[in-house]
Amino acid sequence: MSKSTPASPHARWSWLISQALLAAGLFGTWIVVTRPPWLFGAVITTVLGAGILWIAVSALAPSKADRTCPDCGEKGLERMNQGSTQGVVCTACGFRDAEESSFYMAEEEGPLEPIALAERRRRRALR
Repeated sequence: MSKSTPASPHARWSWLISQALLAAGLFGTWIVVTRPPWLFGAVITTVLGAGILWIAVSALAPSKADRTCPDCGEKGLERMNQGSTQGVVCTACGFRDAEESSFYMAEEEGPLEPIALAERRRRRALR
């Protein structure tokens, strides 16, 4: 008796790919043959609408800091230096990365203005 491996959830819908490609080809052929005048307006409206929607979603639902450690997988990442937006350390395993950005973590923890002003003073001092 042979055991069959269970199909992946995506395999159930894989038959749809060929039909979608066939429909796209037929639609493209229809566009080339008939050249509908309303199509240009519909495409421009769709592209501009998608851009406006992208901006609205980005502004209203900002990113959250991912505090998952790339080494151990625990949610233990913290900023390495509280006065900077660069560098992370894991409290669970001790992983350190001085080059990784911790901007989103700093943004969640409080105002960024003191950090930005300190960075500006540091850069001016190096000149």
